[in-house]
Formats: sequence, C-alpha cells, structure tokens
Amino acid sequence: MIIPDIPRYNLASKKALAFLLKYKISALPVSPIEIIKRFGCSIRTYSFHANKLECSVQDICEACGSIDGYSVYDELTGKYKITYNDQISSSDRIRFTLMHELGHIFLHHFIDFEQTKLCRGGLNNEDLEVLDKEANHFASKVLAPEMVLLRAGWKQPETIHEKCALSTEASKYKAAKIIEMATKRDFITNLERQVLYQFYDFIYQKSCKNCNHYFIIPGAKYCPVCGSKQINWGRRSRMIYDKWDLDQNGKAKKCPHCENEEIDSNFNICKICGTNLVNKCAGKTVYYENGYEEFQCCETIADGNARYCVNCGAETTYFQQKLLKPWDMEMQEKRAVPPIPPALIPLTNPFSNALKKSK
Repeated sequence: MIIPDIPRYNLASKKALAFLLKYKISALPVSPIEIIKRFGCSIRTYSFHANKLECSVQDICEACGSIDGYSVYDELTGKYKITYNDQISSSDRIRFTLMHELGHIFLHHFIDFEQTKLCRGGLNNEDLEVLDKEANHFASKVLAPEMVLLRAGWKQPETIHEKCALSTEASKYKAAKIIEMATKRDFITNLERQVLYQFYDFIYQKSCKNCNHYFIIPGAKYCPVCGSKQINWGRRSRMIYDKWDLDQNGKAKKCPHCENEEIDSNFNICKICGTNLVNKCAGKTVYYENGYEEFQCCETIADGNARYCVNCGAETTYFQQKLLKPWDMEMQEKRAVPPIPPALIPLTNPFSNALKKSK
C-alpha cells in the first residue's frame, strides 16, 4: 500500500473516536501510559537504552531520528514497542508523544506501509510528514475530544490546558478548533454521540460548595439539596444525603409517607394516604418592583433527595410535604459522633480495686 500524498484527517478522527470507545475512556485527562499497558505494548525510555548501550540520550535521539520518541512493530512477535525521551522537561509534551506513537499503531502505519522501518530509516521526509500529521491529529482528538470540550463549555486555552493536560501551544490550537466547530457545525456523527454518552457523567458532574452534595444533572442552576447557586464543575468532598427510590418517571416506588408498595402506574397519588408520589418543582411567588406578584412553576421533575428545583430554585413537593429533612439538619445528624451505647459504659472504675490493694 502506498503512503497517501496528503494526511487522512477524517480517518484519523474516526480512529480516535473508536479508540476512546474501545478503551472505555470516560474522563480527562487521558493517561497514555495506562492505555499502553492495557494494550500490551512494551514501553522504554531513551535513558534506559542509553544506559544499556553506554551512550548518551543525544546519541539515541540521533540514531532514532527523533528527539521525542519512536515506535516499531516486531513482525516475529506481532507486538509493538514504544520508546520515548524521558529527559524532556514538559510532561504535557511527553503525554502527546506517547499518544502520537499510539496513533501510528492504531492507524496501521506499520502494517499498511512497507516503508515504515525501525527508527524511520525507510521513509523519506514527505512520507514521514504525512504519517506524523495523521498521528498528531489522532493524538489531539484522543487527548482533547472537541465534542466533549464543547459540550462541557471549555473553550478557553487555559481551561483546556488544565482539564486535558495539553501544552500551551496545543491548547490554543484546540480552543480555535472548538470555536470553529461551535460556529460552523450543525450536526453530530454517530461516533461522537457514543463518545458523549460515555463522557456523560464526567461532563455534567457538579459539587455544591454550600452542602457538599455531588450530583450529575445537565444544566443545573441550583443545588437540588440546599438550593444554593454555589455549584462548580467537578467532584470534591462528597456528602451523601438520603433519597427515595424513584422510577424512570420520577415517581416513588413505594409511598415515602405510609410506605405503601402497591403503586398504581396510572396515578401519581398514593391510594392509602393521598401523598403526591412524584417529586417535582412546587413553584414560587415572584415579586416585582411595581408590587405585582406572580406564581411561577417550571414543573421540573426532581431526584429522590431534592429539596429544591435545579432549574428555578423553588422548593420541591417532597420537601414541602416534609418527606425530606432540611439538608442542614441531615448533615448535622450524619456528622455527629454516635453516643457510646450504655452497655459499653463501665459502671465502676476498672482500676479502683487495684488502687485499693496498692494502699
């Protein structure tokens, strides 16, 4: 097979998305070394080979024709070997190099093209440039998948650098690509949809600074437990609040008030005690400057531990029906040190007899 005259960017993009799905990558930053180990590929450093051959790292760079790293395919064993320059000071650059070499492997550069030999000796500059550009494109797509960053709202180079561990230069390039995608693309491919589904929890995870509740709800403006707007992306300290078990429509599987388990699928009211079985926004009164009042309710379906609507901040029906405790009361109860059971409290001083004998 002949090396193409121009890089196959579409192929590299599809291979990168398939790679994310194959290895079930669902969070950033991606760890190339972990994937290399899972793939069963051997990995060595330039320092390892320099010590073994009793030469300098610079000698290894010159022999292999690369400052950063290289990979080879052993036809006898059917396995790949990746070697990288561990003396490079930038960890971001090393990560990109490792994913770049994985790109060569998963784009079948060593199998499809006979010119690919050890240390690139069988490639001319034009062919090498084409294959390197394909591998770079692959690495960029895996380490920072545009659709994930776009859905998460990460468009600034500084944010991309932080979340994806890309170099400053690569982060600027990625930010430009995301802005271009946001303005010019009006469709999503099937592979991109599958990747987004895989990254769903990562994209929409949030933590409340007020009550330490961790939750995954797209578009949430308020914390469902305490109603605070102090919510940030990411998982920090986690406080687990009690919740009622709900079905896919947000209806309790058993009545939270009387614990009746004979729930009629056609009705949202408990037939025993009359409790509303669906936890949802109860609405709130909005007051305007001219004295006008208006009751507003978005009727958003809420989780089983939600005291407040994540969309408008109003109380939920469960909270108003006192099926859920105030969040601060529950937090205090969970953090309280449990008292010592009476049976474990000694009635007398265990050392009293010893003291008496010593006298």
